[in-house]
Amino acid sequence: METHQDLLAFQVALLEALNAHYPIDHPTNEILSRLKADPQLASFEVYLNTFEDRMVEVAAELVKKWGQRLEASEN
Repeated sequence: METHQDLLAFQVALLEALNAHYPIDHPTNEILSRLKADPQLASFEVYLNTFEDRMVEVAAELVKKWGQRLEASEN
């Protein structure tokens, strides 16, 4: 079972991957590959395998358009 820290690490990695600038013609492969390659996220592999390509594309566009990163002092 994942801990709070595991979930936090997953959320941070997911948002960072979605926000990264990948080539527009294959962002889904790059995003999912990056997440699946992270040993800290191994316990989320089954969950990551449920992600549909279009869902990841839309999520990446939303993060790029609307996402903001707060500095640690703003949390």
